[in-house]
Amino acid sequence: MGDFVNFNSRVGSLEKAGIVSRRIDSPAEMEAKKQKLEKVIDKFLRGVGVDVNQNTDERGVRFFTFGSATGMVFVVLTSNDVYLEVIAPLFEIPADKELLLPLYRELLELNDKLVGAMRIGLSGNYIAVTTAYPFAMLDLATENEVGFLIHTTMDFADRIDDELRKKYDKTTAKRS
Repeated sequence: MGDFVNFNSRVGSLEKAGIVSRRIDSPAEMEAKKQKLEKVIDKFLRGVGVDVNQNTDERGVRFFTFGSATGMVFVVLTSNDVYLEVIAPLFEIPADKELLLPLYRELLELNDKLVGAMRIGLSGNYIAVTTAYPFAMLDLATENEVGFLIHTTMDFADRIDDELRKKYDKTTAKRS
C-alpha cells in the first residue's frame, strides 16, 4: 500500500503559511499530549476489538479494519501542534486515463457533501478518506470525540469503497 504516514506533509502546510493559532508548547508538553492522545486512541480501538499490540507498527501507526475498509490511525507531532490523523486508503488511482476524469469528478462531489475535518482525495498513488484534527480542539475529558472521529471516517470509507472500486478499480497496470 503506499506510505500514507508522511507525518509533516499533511499538516505542515499551515506552519509554512505562518498560521499558528496559539502559543507553541515545549517539546515535553507536546510529547505528553501525544502520549495522552495515543492512550485514548488505544482505549477506543480495544473497545471495538482491535488488538493494539499486534496492530501497531514501530512508528506508532495503528492498523485496523471496519467493514470492508482498512484504516490506520496515528498521532502527528509537528513543530507547533499535535494532531489525530485517520486514513482509510480505498484503492490505487487507476492507470486507465479514461477513468480519471469521472473519478475525480465523483471525488469532488463526495467532498462537497462532507462536513468537518473529513475529506476524500489523493494520498500518494491512492484514493483515501482522511481526517486530521488538532489536539487543541479535541475534548479528551469525555474521550468520545476521538472515537467519533475514527468511527465516522471509517464508516464513510466503508460506505463508499465497494461502489467506487466497482467503477474505477478496473486496471491492474501500474501508473507511471
